[in-house]
Amino acid sequence: MKKLLILLMLFSFNLFSCEKIDNLTQFHINYDINLYVPDSLPVDTLVHLEQSSIAILPEDFEANTTTKDLLEKVELTEVKIKINDSTANFDFLTDIELYIEATDLPKVRIAWSNDIADGIGDELELETLNDNIMDYFKQDKISISADIKADQELSKTIPVNIYFDFLVDAKILGL
Repeated sequence: MKKLLILLMLFSFNLFSCEKIDNLTQFHINYDINLYVPDSLPVDTLVHLEQSSIAILPEDFEANTTTKDLLEKVELTEVKIKINDSTANFDFLTDIELYIEATDLPKVRIAWSNDIADGIGDELELETLNDNIMDYFKQDKISISADIKADQELSKTIPVNIYFDFLVDAKILGL
């Protein structure tokens, strides 16, 4: 009985220790981009907005003592969109979808919100893809694009800031 108890304790300690060590290799990277919703936006038509590029710099990983080659997983955990105009809100918007692209990799929808109700204000949190998008972060840059649909005409161009939070998991000691 004592042997079983000792084995159980060792197994539990080992499992807990591995989980703790694995958590040490996880960190968050945040990026912001700015997009402009044009005043010429047609009503009830899906419109593709201009792409924005994000440079994936070695410094993004070196600050967390790792490199791009040691990535195990990158997952998008949060996307927030905020209007940078105090006189505007998202009442015009009904649908938004954000996509990620990189050289030799497919365009993938990573965040979205559909059937957006009026009265949401000037900030919107999107649903996010839970897949591993690590291959995009091994590139030198990624491109983010947006497709939107409006149910109202706009009287002016609306500047928006999009905030991304990515959870990164790297290999332990390169293993």
